[in-house]
Amino acid sequence: VEYLAYRLRPHEPIYFVYGNERPDAKFQLSIKYQVFDGRGSVADKLPWADNFFITYSQTSFWDLSGDSKPFFDNSYRPGLMFAWDRIDDSI
Repeated sequence: VEYLAYRLRPHEPIYFVYGNERPDAKFQLSIKYQVFDGRGSVADKLPWADNFFITYSQTSFWDLSGDSKPFFDNSYRPGLMFAWDRIDDSI
């Protein structure tokens, strides 16, 4: 569990919103997973590799007042991300 908690993080905002207009609800789930954690043989050979992430975001509109409570629209956004610290603050 600690292994996943260390490498799995929020990516974009995570929320659930309910209102009185159709579709009734909107929610978003978004996570990123650090592929290499900066420890071990890969980190020793390629220290920059711990900046690679796999990302996944899903936004859904949900019609809770409909007969079968269908999802109105779903957006799935998988991705790859490389993050680094800014070296020059003047940019």
